[in-house]
Amino acid sequence: MKLPEDVRQFLARRFQSKHREWLIGDASESQWPLEVQLGIPTEQAALRQVDGVRAWVGAWQSWQGVGTLSWCERRWKALGIQRLPEKLALRGPEDVAMWVGESVRWERAQSRNRALTARWPVLAQQLSRYFDVLADYGDADFRRLAEMLDWIANHPNSDLYPRQLPVSGLDSKWLDGRKGLLTDLVAAIQGGSSGDLDFYQRCGLKAPPPLVRMRVLDQALRDRIASRSSVSSRSYVSGRDWFDFH
Repeated sequence: MKLPEDVRQFLARRFQSKHREWLIGDASESQWPLEVQLGIPTEQAALRQVDGVRAWVGAWQSWQGVGTLSWCERRWKALGIQRLPEKLALRGPEDVAMWVGESVRWERAQSRNRALTARWPVLAQQLSRYFDVLADYGDADFRRLAEMLDWIANHPNSDLYPRQLPVSGLDSKWLDGRKGLLTDLVAAIQGGSSGDLDFYQRCGLKAPPPLVRMRVLDQALRDRIASRSSVSSRSYVSGRDWFDFH
């Protein structure tokens, strides 16, 4: 006999294992509604746990939630006619998400998935791997991601440094944690494999020069540069050096 909490736990496991497939409308999970059998006991089982059956029936009688609850009638010799909860039918992933407290994330992921696949239909399969990105990115991060994809798709061989891209809020810290994501999505847009080129090659960008760090050991010289213990230099093609004192 499944109580509402048992159903919630079952649906939480189902959501965890299937939400990526549901996002792209996988055919094997398109047969909605999803029916959850509530486990009607036999009369013999009911006789052994009358109080438990009574509590189970009462829990569903007072239940108010998402889904269609079906009842059935049993004609038992010892217990007479009993009206019992039989199954719960859920219309789609949004019902499951509501049951398990994932409605906000599901709706956000769906909305963003629709936005990106409307622009690039080839991303439909790829985006299912990044459900958490779609569901959890802040608005600014998601907008920056979409703008980055759009700019690279329209300028596949710009040969610019990332810092030169006209993408609002783009900085090295934001970019460093998303190179794999961007490489994968850009490869899908371009019809290639994400493993054959690195981030800069795939996106047609110029890799920043290596950072050269020099440690200042002479105390007198260190005093002259405001007690900094090291100097970092990155030289760009323009010939100008950028220094960072530590």
